[in-house]
Parts: sequence; C-alpha cells; structure tokens
Amino acid sequence: MYSKLLVLALICAPMHSLAATSTEASDITLEEAQALKVSPNKCVALNEGRTCFADVTFTLQMPDRKEYCLREKDQAMPIGCWKEVQTVNYLYSFARTQSVTYELVARESASVVAEGTIEVNWVHKIRTKKRRWRLF
Repeated sequence: MYSKLLVLALICAPMHSLAATSTEASDITLEEAQALKVSPNKCVALNEGRTCFADVTFTLQMPDRKEYCLREKDQAMPIGCWKEVQTVNYLYSFARTQSVTYELVARESASVVAEGTIEVNWVHKIRTKKRRWRLF
C-alpha cells in the first residue's frame, strides 16, 4: 500500500514542476500578445500551394512613446513605423503561400518587442498519386 503511494508521489512530483514552468512561459507570451495582436491569424486557401488572400488587422500596443516598426521576420525593410503613439490599428493586405511571422521592433535598439504569426492552411492537399482510368 505504502509503495503504491510512494510511486504515485514520485510520478506526480515531476509533473507538478513541469506545470509550473509551462505557466511561466505562457505569461511571457501573454505579454507579447498584448503588444502585437494579429486578427485574423489564420488564412485558408482552397488548394495547397495557392496564394491565400486576407485583410489582416495588426493591433500594436507600444510599451512607451519611442519609435517602433512592424516588419516581417528576417526582413530589414519595415512595413510601417510609428513614433510617439500608444496604440495603432494597421490594416494590411496579406497575400502569401506560406505562413509568415511579423515582429514589432524598437527602432533605436533594433530589439524585438513582440511577434505575431499568420498561418496559411489549405482545404485540399495536392495529390501526388496519379489516377489511372480503366474502361474494362
């Protein structure tokens, strides 16, 4: 009886510590989510490989009144920059075949403040198997 309780306690103890670390990680992403919200964050194309089109709204919450820029991840050219504002709603015409991550960057330090991703999904996957028709 006591051995079963001991085994149960040993199994549950590591799970409790993992739950605490995942909660801490979700707090960080919650702060980032408040700085950059992407709506809608999913775009659905009819077939795989086709361009997905959507009108996306970026809601930017600036932490202070410095200059911040919105850009695609791993791109130097910003989509737009704003200075001395607290909140920005930016309408963007999205047209891509793959998912894209956007970053809110502080212009002075070039540090990433927040990230948001638009996921591209499709309804029909491309079939690689050829169909052969037989009459008889």
